[in-house]
Amino acid sequence: MTAPSDYYAFRGGAKRPHLDYAELQRLLSAVFKELEDKGWFQAELGKDCVDDRNDVGAIVLERLGHHFWPFSSSVANEEEQWVFTILEFAYGIAAKPVTSYVHDWNNCGVHVTGSDREAGRHEFRERINALLVRYSTPYELRENGEIWAVTPAGFEEIEPVPTGEPSIDDRVRSAIRAFRRFGANDDDRRHAIHDLADVFEYLRSTVGTQLLSKDEGELFNIANNFGIRHHNPNQKTEYDSGVWLGWIFYTYLNTVDLVTKLLTREDNP
Repeated sequence: MTAPSDYYAFRGGAKRPHLDYAELQRLLSAVFKELEDKGWFQAELGKDCVDDRNDVGAIVLERLGHHFWPFSSSVANEEEQWVFTILEFAYGIAAKPVTSYVHDWNNCGVHVTGSDREAGRHEFRERINALLVRYSTPYELRENGEIWAVTPAGFEEIEPVPTGEPSIDDRVRSAIRAFRRFGANDDDRRHAIHDLADVFEYLRSTVGTQLLSKDEGELFNIANNFGIRHHNPNQKTEYDSGVWLGWIFYTYLNTVDLVTKLLTREDNP
């Protein structure tokens, strides 16, 4: 089968445009309709059969508090926060059918008798991420079931070396999650940067950073004077948070990553 990159326009360097929200909804709805028809959610929700009525919609209503079944209809009509909620929920219950039969009476459809949850979650995540990464604001459905913003190019692999000290490692992981998870607002992102700045200050005061004192000073100037750690009239707050918070966060994450690598190299020459 020909890959999209092999078609005429793409061979010439053309790029597919980002999906707007309506386009993302349309494509997600098509994926869900296919999976529903094949019984991908029956392992958890059961089958609403003409001979044995099972209120699948009631199960979803109980879990999520909204009438979201079938998913294919809901993702085509709901606002973004609920569509992404459905994606996370569906990922948790997806199971790829292994054995099934078709009940023809009154067009009842497929009854799944055996399924593979691990394979289902893996394939579901791959298909959804292929769409989310093309969204106007790219996201990814992570293996832990949460939707996060896609990391900017060049920063994908940055996760500081564990120090073995939970007060540092846990705070760094928490900061990454708080900054990148879907729904994070500017306050969430500032708190995440604050945590990374605190980690950096802790490293400086305990084991040192191996950075030049001038460089250390400039890094703390960012956190202390741009409305991140302290609150005073002299702070700079009139900046585009959508742009600058990301730059500040990845500056600190990069710095913590560098320092922990330097310390690891020092401990193991």
